[in-house]
Amino acid sequence: MNRSLTIIGGGFSGIAAAVRAAEAGKEPLLLERRPFLGGRAYSFSHDNLPYTVDNGQHVLMRCCTHVIDLLEKIGADEVSFQAGFRIPFLSKEGTAHILSAPSWLPTQLGLFVAFARYSPAGLSAALGLRRVQRDLRRPPTGVSVADWLKSSGQTDRIQRSFWIPLCHSVMNASPEDAPADELLTVLSEAFGTPSGAAMGWATTGLTELCASKARAFIESRGGQVRSSAFVTEMTQETDQWSLDLRNADTVVSKRVILAVPPLRAADLLGHVLPDLANLLTRYTPSPILGINLWFDRPIMNTAFVGFLDGSVEWVFDRQALTGQPSEHGYHYALVTSASSKLLEHDDADLVDIALDELRSRKLVQPDEEPVRTLVIQERQATYLRPLGDPPIPNGTDLSGLFLAGDWTDTSLPPTIEGAVRSGNRAADLALV
Repeated sequence: MNRSLTIIGGGFSGIAAAVRAAEAGKEPLLLERRPFLGGRAYSFSHDNLPYTVDNGQHVLMRCCTHVIDLLEKIGADEVSFQAGFRIPFLSKEGTAHILSAPSWLPTQLGLFVAFARYSPAGLSAALGLRRVQRDLRRPPTGVSVADWLKSSGQTDRIQRSFWIPLCHSVMNASPEDAPADELLTVLSEAFGTPSGAAMGWATTGLTELCASKARAFIESRGGQVRSSAFVTEMTQETDQWSLDLRNADTVVSKRVILAVPPLRAADLLGHVLPDLANLLTRYTPSPILGINLWFDRPIMNTAFVGFLDGSVEWVFDRQALTGQPSEHGYHYALVTSASSKLLEHDDADLVDIALDELRSRKLVQPDEEPVRTLVIQERQATYLRPLGDPPIPNGTDLSGLFLAGDWTDTSLPPTIEGAVRSGNRAADLALV
């Protein structure tokens, strides 16, 4: 099989690259090793429920313009956004705090107002944003979030109630491991436009949102999507690439976009770009823990809430977000990012930990138990580049070979928005 452009990997980067190429009339071939598209963001059937369950709750912000553009392009309109930036939090004792800013405020003034109105922060923390705003314009490189927080004078209290939860959620990394420039880029984009920080979410399962619509878009324009297609080896032959598949097929392609996680990319690149492969082996996986609990009654009156100083960081009301039926129980998705320590526990212990968090915040009664539980441990949810290592560009030293993924040089942390930006950029390079 001969193709002009082949994309290896059907996550959001690969989907974005294939959609971009199909839109340009290049009829790409998209190869995905699993039976479905979506990469590390997907949904699945569970326990005879009349709806699918996501492998983890994902959220967007209005500033995620590349994701929004991709979804609009393929006709995926099952996304809802807040009217403005508003995040409720609960302390360990159940005290409510609101972090919010009016959508009409110009640019980064919204961040100042949000801090001033947020009771764990207050006016003194808002006044301390001057150094933060300077760094938003010129983010420091090679510095961890932890070191940056110290140098910018952020108090322990505001770190615990804002910066650390933000770092975990956006970066999926501890402040000691996360690069400050990427976190500051997120803040700059979120508060750089009116309503840019407003939160959004899929109102259907992640696979239903994107996978089938992306496949239809690509195939309707002459492209092809092959699932359960595992590439075992790639070899450069003069001006084209030979891709060997596990089923003994071979694909010959003039250009290839490798849109797989970094450790998988290292495996495929080991004999063609050994220095790059060695860099990629330095990336380390970072987990996200999802604990799904179903109760026989509603336990909160907001679509989502953040937990301060807890083992659980977020609780999402899946009925409120998606409108899914409640006759099988009221479904809540509890999420903890950068969750390596929690994964030392078994599923039963993790459910008990989650229930303790809900009880301490008075969301469930001391003797109340869920009617159904499901623990999802995504041990390789994202990948961390070692601080000080150079970011990996989309182009390579080999003709016709390009890279895409949320781990490439997007100036963003590993997010769906970063993945889509990278896929778009790789496609643009490949289509020149």
